[in-house]
Amino acid sequence: MFDYNLLQNETEKYFNELINNSKDINLGIDIYISFYNQVIKGIESKEHYEKCFSIINPLFNKYLEFSFPKNLIDKQKNNNKKIIIFLPNIQYDLAHIDFLYSFLTEIKDQNYDITIASSFTNINKISKNILNLKNKNILKNIIHLDFSKFSSIENFIKLNLNFSCFIVWGIPLIIPLWTKIYSNKVIFVTTKFEYGSFNDLNNAISFQSQKNKTNIKIGNTNWHRLPPFCPFLKFKEHSKSMDDKLIKLISVNRPEKINDPIFLNCLSKILISNDNAIFYYCGKHQDKILCDYFASKNLLSRIKFLGWIDPESVIGNFDIFLDSNSLSGILAVNYFISGMPVVTFNNCLSYISLNNQKLKNELNHNFSFNEIEYVEYTNKLIRDTNFLMKVTNLQKKSKKIFIENNSNIANKFVETINEINSF
Repeated sequence: MFDYNLLQNETEKYFNELINNSKDINLGIDIYISFYNQVIKGIESKEHYEKCFSIINPLFNKYLEFSFPKNLIDKQKNNNKKIIIFLPNIQYDLAHIDFLYSFLTEIKDQNYDITIASSFTNINKISKNILNLKNKNILKNIIHLDFSKFSSIENFIKLNLNFSCFIVWGIPLIIPLWTKIYSNKVIFVTTKFEYGSFNDLNNAISFQSQKNKTNIKIGNTNWHRLPPFCPFLKFKEHSKSMDDKLIKLISVNRPEKINDPIFLNCLSKILISNDNAIFYYCGKHQDKILCDYFASKNLLSRIKFLGWIDPESVIGNFDIFLDSNSLSGILAVNYFISGMPVVTFNNCLSYISLNNQKLKNELNHNFSFNEIEYVEYTNKLIRDTNFLMKVTNLQKKSKKIFIENNSNIANKFVETINEINSF
């Protein structure tokens, strides 16, 4: 449990020391990035993210007032057909790239001049798919932008690219710096949480709306809501028959996502109720919180660590995907479409829960659950082969429900960008 008052005091102390001793803007950027990686990502919940950003953003803004070179503030005219998409490199988290690739391929208006500014140290590692977009002229250019070094940011500013939008894609890193430079040209785009703690951020877009389109103001930010866009990864179909002697449960979510009390409680109940079930998880390293929790339940021998794996290799080699309570991702829905049984919570912002009413209407089956139902549904999948096969077949029919509106959503995004630019 975080002590947010202590966190506030300690972070404030760091920035005050910087203000008193250094004008090196790199130090402030380094604190912000470290705070994000070590503190904010520790708990994948909207409440935690909002509290943490409400601590770090005002302090970072205060330091920018002290350290930012005023001559670098953007004064270029807008080119309404030119867009920069800033794609941060977060190691081991490539979902934002897959989402962006799927999304850009759906945009019909190819008159836009789209440049990706990425912090990947080797641009060729960004994604073969992204490079293919450049080859197809969907992307104008890919520029290296190392947001951890102000010299790289300064060099980018001096390119004078004359764009109308600087889109921070997926991960809200150093947004106070971007708004300092580019003011109302900055737009944050997320499939995750909507924030009210970025005081200088005028506009943001989220893919969460159940309705055609709804807008809301949170803090000083105008949130433009679009329906969920579901990247389709074209996984093979799931066809594994379960071995009665060993049931392999898996989550490919990062440990930060599965270290959630609700998920861990449900998982422990499932393992206790099914002696033949084993749970596998992935990540950079074995997770101490996870290990300590299951050791306390005498279940540690039935928790297996896989490291990082090829996501598609899960299909056919594991039996049931258990989604986390705190936050879902694009892998869960693509396993779902493949026919691999997926169990998800009804409050985790998953593509499945956001589309659950459509799934009920079309397939006459509920796929998103509260805590009690989550455990009961998983137990039934483990124990009833006929039920499991029924679920597999129903899930395979769901592809159209998830991706039929992708093109419309992508082009509504373009319309939203045009609306923002016209203000």
